[in-house]
Amino acid sequence: MEKIIPLNPRENNPNMAAALRLAEAGFPVFPVSQARKPLVRWKDAASDDPAQVRRWWSKWPDAMPAMPTGSKSSVSVLDIDRKNGKDGYAELRKIGLDPDALSHVRVQTPSGGEHIYFQHPRGLRNSASEIAPGLDVRGDGGYVHALGAVNGSGVFEALDTHLADDVLGLPGWPETLRQVRREAEPAPSPKAPDATDDDLSWARQELDDVCAELAAAEPGGRNHDLNRAAHRLGGIEATGLLDAQEIGYRLLAACAANGLLREDGKTGCLATIRSGRKSGRLSPRYPPDPPVTDEDFEDLRTAEDFEDADHWAAFILGQPIPEPSAKSKTGGLTFTSPGECEEEARRGYVVKGLIGPGQIGCIFGDPGAGKSLIAPNIAYAVAHGRETFGMRTKAAPVFYVAAEDEAGMRGRVRALLAEHGEADGFKLVGGVSDLFRNDSPDLKALRRAVKDQRPSLIVIDTLAMAFPGMDENSAEGMGRVVAVARALTKWGAAVILVHHGTKAEGNTPRGHSLFNGALDMALHLKAKDQGGIVRGHLTKNRNGSCDLDIAFTIDVRTFGHDEDGDPIEAPFASEISPDALSRTVRLSPTERAVMANFAELANGADQVERECLRDKCLSDAAVSSAEKLANRKDTFNRALKSLAQKRVLDVGTDQVGVVNSGGVSDDDFEDLEDEGAEQ
Repeated sequence: MEKIIPLNPRENNPNMAAALRLAEAGFPVFPVSQARKPLVRWKDAASDDPAQVRRWWSKWPDAMPAMPTGSKSSVSVLDIDRKNGKDGYAELRKIGLDPDALSHVRVQTPSGGEHIYFQHPRGLRNSASEIAPGLDVRGDGGYVHALGAVNGSGVFEALDTHLADDVLGLPGWPETLRQVRREAEPAPSPKAPDATDDDLSWARQELDDVCAELAAAEPGGRNHDLNRAAHRLGGIEATGLLDAQEIGYRLLAACAANGLLREDGKTGCLATIRSGRKSGRLSPRYPPDPPVTDEDFEDLRTAEDFEDADHWAAFILGQPIPEPSAKSKTGGLTFTSPGECEEEARRGYVVKGLIGPGQIGCIFGDPGAGKSLIAPNIAYAVAHGRETFGMRTKAAPVFYVAAEDEAGMRGRVRALLAEHGEADGFKLVGGVSDLFRNDSPDLKALRRAVKDQRPSLIVIDTLAMAFPGMDENSAEGMGRVVAVARALTKWGAAVILVHHGTKAEGNTPRGHSLFNGALDMALHLKAKDQGGIVRGHLTKNRNGSCDLDIAFTIDVRTFGHDEDGDPIEAPFASEISPDALSRTVRLSPTERAVMANFAELANGADQVERECLRDKCLSDAAVSSAEKLANRKDTFNRALKSLAQKRVLDVGTDQVGVVNSGGVSDDDFEDLEDEGAEQ
C-alpha cells in the first residue's frame, strides 16, 4: 500500500499529533474547526485509522481533534464548568464527591473547567446541568474535544494519566451521580422582582442550613425530616428567591448523604419532596426586614417635589424620570434590546390576562352595579388560586381594604366562605379611613403590613372613602391616589381601586384623566339587565384583550335569623362562565318591554291570557309609540314571535307562558301575522 506523507508532520502540528495518539490507542476521533464545528459527519465518520486521520489533517491542517463519547468510544465524560455564575466543583463537593479522586484520567480545559473520564454505562446520554448547575454529561450522542487539542485559548491538557496511556482501566460512572440526576421539573420560578442581594443571600443561607441539617438526620425520622425541610424551602420558593429544580436537587443530595435515598429510593424521596414543597408554597417565607422608617415613604412624592411638570407626570404614569446625567449622554432616552424586551414580557400575572404584579387597576361603574361584589370575588379567587371568570390566578395572600361599609363587607366575605370554603390567604383590612394625608397613620400601617406580609393583590374599596377630601377632578388629587397605589406596589403587589363611573355614561372612571392614564386595567360594570345579569367591559387592558366575557348575577346567602326573626342575608357575585354567557338570550328593548308587561300580569304565575298581554302591550309606549293601532299590533306580534323563537315564552292560541321543553315552529305564528293584517 502506498505510504501517505502528511502535509504537516506530526511534530509540527500538535492537533494532528493529539489525534494520531488517540487513534493509535484505539479511540475514534474526527476533526472540528477552531469554531468547534464538526468538519465531517462525525457520528458515522469518526475513525481510529491513523491513515484517515492524516488525510483529514492534510485537508484541514488547522482542525482540532474531537472524540465521540458513549458506546462509540466506550467512554463517558463528566464536564465540569466554572463560569457564568456556575461552579461545578462546588456542586460536586455538596453531594460528597471529590473532583480530584473520581478518576485518574482528567483533562484541564482552556476555559478553566475539567473533563473527567469514566467507563461508559449503557444508556447514559448527554445532559446539561441536569445533575447540578455546572455539571454536564457527555454520553451517547455527544463528543468532547480530545485530550491534547489546541485552540486559541490553550490546550486540553492531561492532569494525571493520558487516556492513550491508561493501563488501569477507567473507573465506572459514579453511582451517586446516577441517584441525584434531577428529573425534568417546571422551569425555575422567576426571581422576585424586588429581591435585594441581602434577600438572595438569606435564601441561599436558608437552603444551605436546611440541607446540612437534613444530611445529618439520623434513622427513625428521616422521611419526616425530609418533608419538613421541603416545606420550609417551598415557602421560600413561593417568593421567587429559590427555584424548584435547585431545591429538589439539594434535598435529594442530602438524602444521599443521610442514607434515605438508598433505603427509600429516588421515587420515594422525590414524592416526599414534592409533597413538602407543595404545602410550603401555600405559606410563603420572606427574609427578615429592617424596621420601617419614614425613609420608606420617600416614594410618596407630590408635585412640589418636581421642578419639571413633565417629570411629575412621568412619575404618576410610572414612566422613567430622566436624570441630568442621562440627558447629557442620550437626551433622556433609553435603549432596550429585543432580548431585554422579551424578559420584560415575562412579568407573570396575578389574574392571567387581567392584571400582573406591580400594576394598578380599577373596577368602576354606577351605584348598585356590583363593584363591591365582583372585587371581593376576584380577590377571594386569588387567595384560593382558582380560576375566576375563566382566567387563571396564582394562589397568594390578598389584602382587601374595606374603607366603605366594613360591616357589610364582612357579610359578603361570609357569603364567599359559604360558597367557596376557607381562604387563609384572604385578609379583610378594616380601620382604614384616610390614605390621602401626607402624614397618614393609616397609610404607614398599611405599608408596613404590605412589606411584612407581601400580598400579591391589594383591593381598596372604595377610592372615595379611602381618600376623603381629595379633589377627583384635579391632577394633584388623582396624582396623590396614583402615588399611594404605586407605593403599595413597591413589593410586587397589584393594586385594584374600586371607584365610580362618570355621570355621563362614559367609559372611564370618574375624575381627572391622569388617573385613567396611569391605569394598567380598567373594568367598567353596567347595571344588571332584564335577565338579572351584570356585565363587565374592559375599557383598558395592558395584559391582554379587552374582549373578555365578564358577567355575573347577584345571589344571596342566608345565615340564620336576627333577634326579630328576620333572615340575616349577604349578597355575593355568582360568576357566569364564558360558555354559559354565550348561551344567554339577548333581548331587544321592545322584547324587554313585553316581558315586563308579562311579569306584571303574571304576578308570579307561569302564564297569562294572550289577549290580556296584547291589550296591555298595545297601550305601553315602551313596546311601541306608533300612532296607528295596526303598527303597534305588528310590533307586538313580531316581539312575541321573537320571544317564542328565543325560547323565552311559550305562545299558545289563548295563553302565553314561560317556555317549556317543546319546540317552536313558524306555524305557531301564522295567527300573529294574520291578526296584524286585520287592522
